[in-house]
Amino acid sequence: MHRRRVNRFVAQAAVRRRPRTPLWAGALLLALGLLAAGRLPAAVTVEHRVDAAALAGLGVAAPVAREALAVGRDAWHRADYALARRWLRVAAEAGEAEAQYLLGMIYDAGHGLPAPDPVQAASWYRRAARAGHAQAQHNLGAAYLAGDGVPRDVAAALRWWHRAAAGGSVDAQFNLGVIYALGRYGVRRDMERALHWWRRAAILGDPMAQYNLGTLYANGDGPVRSYCEAQRWWERSAAKGVSQAALALQILRSRPDYIGCW
Repeated sequence: MHRRRVNRFVAQAAVRRRPRTPLWAGALLLALGLLAAGRLPAAVTVEHRVDAAALAGLGVAAPVAREALAVGRDAWHRADYALARRWLRVAAEAGEAEAQYLLGMIYDAGHGLPAPDPVQAASWYRRAARAGHAQAQHNLGAAYLAGDGVPRDVAAALRWWHRAAAGGSVDAQFNLGVIYALGRYGVRRDMERALHWWRRAAILGDPMAQYNLGTLYANGDGPVRSYCEAQRWWERSAAKGVSQAALALQILRSRPDYIGCW
């Protein structure tokens, strides 16, 4: 992105010129040597790489950005949010969508901050969403629906949720199922679409989508009434601890016309 200036010097009386290793590059090489010897943690080596790029007038290269993301994600899982925020920002500014999403999560929840910052959260979600990050698309849609950090815009929320659901976000799939089942936010009630989105979320393992899908089949709100399909999805949901599904199974099996499904 930017040209790196290379310092040169003349060795004694020789005519041939050769590049001199700048001091910062020497420090970087030393750090890499120590890493090979197992004497430096990953965060330190990434710091040297980022500093070297900055001193050289270069942007952060993709491999270094991915290293920064790995360090930031590890810090996130350890709840070291100050360190996570530092390295995730490096990766996020370099275009790593996962880092942008995780930064949004930090600002959304206020982890390691005096208070949540919904404006910053929405900004980072948007950057990740535009890069195709499905969960960031879902979270941005939720921000638009609530007017949290952005002006409330139901149409924008639904657009982002549809993108997120198509990209595999279980949360978006579940929420779209609710909206179509209830006919909320100006959307016409459409049980077939509700079944479509809940089925997709259920297949991906969402226990509440599995419960709702079973209920649609039991009530005949989908294309057909099927107690066997209802039982199948309720069993999966109950196995994940959904008490409503366990109760529904008890009621179903106590019916005098109940016949076990194979």
